[in-house]
Amino acid sequence: MLIVITFIAGINYANNLVLGFCFLITSLLCMSVYLTFKQLHQLKLEIFCPEVGQVNHVLQIQLQFKHSNHAIRYLMIHLPESQQRILLNQMSDSIILEFIPTTRGAFELPRIKIMSSYPFGIVQAWTYLQVTQKIWIAPASISIEMEDKYVQLKQQHDLDDFRELQAYREGDTLQHVSWKHLARGQGWLTKQFEPHIEHNQLVIDYSALPGHEHEQKLSWMMHLIEMSEQADRSFSLILPQTHLKPSMGANHSIQARKLLAQA
Repeated sequence: MLIVITFIAGINYANNLVLGFCFLITSLLCMSVYLTFKQLHQLKLEIFCPEVGQVNHVLQIQLQFKHSNHAIRYLMIHLPESQQRILLNQMSDSIILEFIPTTRGAFELPRIKIMSSYPFGIVQAWTYLQVTQKIWIAPASISIEMEDKYVQLKQQHDLDDFRELQAYREGDTLQHVSWKHLARGQGWLTKQFEPHIEHNQLVIDYSALPGHEHEQKLSWMMHLIEMSEQADRSFSLILPQTHLKPSMGANHSIQARKLLAQA
């Protein structure tokens, strides 16, 4: 509108100064359209989401930006409740978006708006990122006493594995003497075994926990899972509709948290 008004005024009053101003703002507008468009042109974006989060814990989402040239890009990330300005000066840059889930279950990321008004703020270019991947949010952890009536500790004993035969030495127990070799005339030999190993396995059973409040029992189970992780202890999970076999490690913990989120 300003361009049209100044152009008409410059023509009507034969005022070169007004016409010059009209051409100046026209050129600025054209430059803004082109430069703002280039901020998003050929910009590739990847998003990395964790499989599982937890209530009242920070959930981090990584946005990976890639572009084929070294041009500096000035962008703004708009979320429903916040915005973040970013500067991309590498061919590959990444930023972290943080969310704090407040409820257990499936967490859907809000629509993310990526925009730029570089260089003059006259024109805006934008695009929307709608993430369809679901992130499962496990319950918050609530401490519970480790009482025998609530959880079970099962001891798993590894059988002693035979390792090798060694020459008999004075003081060796006769229980380990290989009598078969002695009967064959091969001399006194004793059997050597691998050391005895004992494991404690925690059984986290929903039905064994006190009370009838569903969310509270899930939070207690979450606490027991965290205790098992800290102690490097194998654990199994028993829920009304499903169960998880005893194991340990990162993948096992993720699977357990997901089952609690879906329960």
